[in-house]
Parts: sequence; structure tokens; C-alpha cells
Amino acid sequence: MFSVRYFPSLSILAVMIFSVGCGTSTAPAMGEYIEVSGTVTLADGSPMKTGTIHFEPEGTEGREGFSKVNNGAFTTKLFAAKYKVAFDVDAPRTAVPAKFTKFPTANKTAEVKSDMTPLQFQLK
Repeated sequence: MFSVRYFPSLSILAVMIFSVGCGTSTAPAMGEYIEVSGTVTLADGSPMKTGTIHFEPEGTEGREGFSKVNNGAFTTKLFAAKYKVAFDVDAPRTAVPAKFTKFPTANKTAEVKSDMTPLQFQLK
């Protein structure tokens, strides 16, 4: 049994245990989602028929995102940040160089901000 003389110590310990995790987060505020749209064209200027565009944040801001590409157009929602961009192609006969399928070699970027214009990516 607990003695009454330990009650204040146990009360303080309980408050400390249940307080863990309360307080201000050190993670950066993400803000609101921003609608991002644009086009993806192939080396010959034709639109990418079907595929996926992937967004990976360059730094600690933003979160990964993706969108399906249909007839060269895509729309998604992302947080304001700078992103690396890569692509997956659904159609097996689509002539997209393999370098565009990986972030390090695609060499494509996008800066997402509230007053942006549609993005344009040409895969050549």
C-alpha cells in the first residue's frame, strides 16, 4: 500500500509523465496546400500520354507528392517549397530517357508558391 507521505511525489511524477509530448512542435509549419498544375511533354514536343510525376522536397520544408499525368496534363496539391521532380511512364512505348525516372539524374525542379503559374516540363 502507498503511504500518504508519498502522495505529493507521486502526483508530481504523474503530471510529468502525462505532460511529455505537450508543448510547441519543432517541426516547421507547412501552411496550406497550393494547387499545382502543368504539362509534361516528350522530346518531340508531344504530350506524355500517361504517367506519374513525383515531387520530393529539396530541404526540410514540404512533403512528397505525386500526380497522374494524362494527355500531358497534371494537377496536384503541395505545400510551398522547392522540389526535385521525376517521372514514371505508364505506356511501354513512350520514349522517355531513363534518367528522368530518378530524382538525382532527372535534373528537374519546381518551386511551389502561392502565386505560381502552371509548370512546364519537357523530357529531352
